[in-house]
Amino acid sequence: MVIYIFFMTFQFALADPVSDMSVQKEQSSMDGGVGEPPALEPPSKLEVERRTYDLSKILRCPVCQGLSVADSRSDAAVAMKMRIQELVEQGYSDDQITNYFIGRYGEWALLKPKYEHRFVWIAPIVASLFGLGFVGWRINRSRGNEKSEARIKESSTEGERKSLMDESCNVESKEQRKSYREQLLRELED
Repeated sequence: MVIYIFFMTFQFALADPVSDMSVQKEQSSMDGGVGEPPALEPPSKLEVERRTYDLSKILRCPVCQGLSVADSRSDAAVAMKMRIQELVEQGYSDDQITNYFIGRYGEWALLKPKYEHRFVWIAPIVASLFGLGFVGWRINRSRGNEKSEARIKESSTEGERKSLMDESCNVESKEQRKSYREQLLRELED
């Protein structure tokens, strides 16, 4: 926050006040500082209050941690609420007003992220589910190997042992399979 204040102070100190003020006055008189003319007709008082409250619930207070402008009592939140009310009274749409504050404060001004940023919130959950699925698959696979080894040891005849070993053995070449089979038979005889 201190860095932001320093940056803003430094930025204003370097700016040419005369040319910037004349451009800002012309623009603010034409479009209320939003950058475009109002999209709607000026609403009734009741509609102004409702839309002001709804918009202030969507926007984040720049001073408080995780509070909306409607819930905060800080000076910055009160000023934002008054600015929202002014823009609503002039006839600006909800999208124009939220874009105005996003332009001033960035995406951080929204309490809930836009839909295109939800990947950031969903990705860890999906990755965790894939990880748990992989661990479950590996555990299930190792239990299957233990069961096949137990069946080989319990089989009574040598023919059954060979057929079970052929089923459970995943060795690539016939020579490796044959040496593996002989090794298993020697170990079982001991």
